[in-house]
Amino acid sequence: MADLVMVGAGPQALTLSCLLLQKRSRLQRRLRIVDPSGRSLSRWQRQMERYEIPWLRSPSPHHPHPNAHLISNKAPHALAAPPPSP
Repeated sequence: MADLVMVGAGPQALTLSCLLLQKRSRLQRRLRIVDPSGRSLSRWQRQMERYEIPWLRSPSPHHPHPNAHLISNKAPHALAAPPPSP
């Protein structure tokens, strides 16, 4: 049984759930996210495909991961590798 149910699994609901679980980790097994499609981000993915947007990069404060600097922390290591030879 869930103590907290979020209806909709779009970017806002997933961001809210990440922030909530970051602050109240004990809710992890008591939170349920439901969406009519049965999977997360389905409408968002369809819209991105429709507008031919291959990826979306938001500023780090708007990144849905609880660690907003995760990508920027890993980016220098990814960029340090030399490009492959032709």
